[in-house]
Amino acid sequence: MGEPKLDEVSIDQQISYRVNHLMFINGRVSGRAIALAIGISHTSFNNKLGGTRWAAEDLIRLSDYFGVSIEYLIGREPLESASPANQKTPAASATGVSVGFITPRSDSPVAEAGLDPATSRL
Repeated sequence: MGEPKLDEVSIDQQISYRVNHLMFINGRVSGRAIALAIGISHTSFNNKLGGTRWAAEDLIRLSDYFGVSIEYLIGREPLESASPANQKTPAASATGVSVGFITPRSDSPVAEAGLDPATSRL
């Protein structure tokens, strides 16, 4: 099965495939969170994932958000070249729990107790 070849699908479909992959490897980060981060509505984000054209501004913001190149998003770099955007979040760990890309304060009571603030749910 694998990834669709660039010449078999439209650029917009390729971008949507890559965004879905990035959402998965980043702990199933929500479309709502991404839409908010890149400055579009959740509905617009879902429409773009479904095949509506991605704007250049969207690609720039997605590239910044996920830490990948625009070349990656359009399918010119290997799928495997992407890694979780923030290695310090649970998205990059075996927990599979996503808390977004917010780094917890190190002076929080949870951190002082020796617990991981990102996964303790406190």
